[in-house]
Amino acid sequence: GSEMLVSITVREDPAMADAEAPTGKLVARNGKLEVVPDGPRAALMPLPPSGTAFAITTTSPDAPAESQEDQQKLRDLDRTNLIVGKIIQGEDVIRRIKGLPFNPPNADSLFFKAGKAGGDKRALVAERGFYRPFSKIVVTNAGFT
Repeated sequence: GSEMLVSITVREDPAMADAEAPTGKLVARNGKLEVVPDGPRAALMPLPPSGTAFAITTTSPDAPAESQEDQQKLRDLDRTNLIVGKIIQGEDVIRRIKGLPFNPPNADSLFFKAGKAGGDKRALVAERGFYRPFSKIVVTNAGFT
């Protein structure tokens, strides 16, 4: 099978991959990764996410993708996430989570496009729900080495 990688989110928007990165130090505080501005220019630049969001990839870039959409998701993750580890045990659990029903994207809907273009906050809330599972998933008893 392919290797399952764990990554943290360091940039929200893949389109910003070529933008100048903020200067600063990545530090751990209270169990979360935070960027501490380093220097006067850093205070003027937006900070990346706190590193509390993470992703587990179930398709490697070397393996044949299930779809063109999967390949695009991998390219986006490459521009927004930093690999911090790999799954060494429990791949069956990850595959079961991947198989759960989820909220499909509705970005092609005219109502969604109009709402987003008009600044309707409901469209932004709906967009955050794209690809999210219908059921809440709680990971417990997870260890790391």
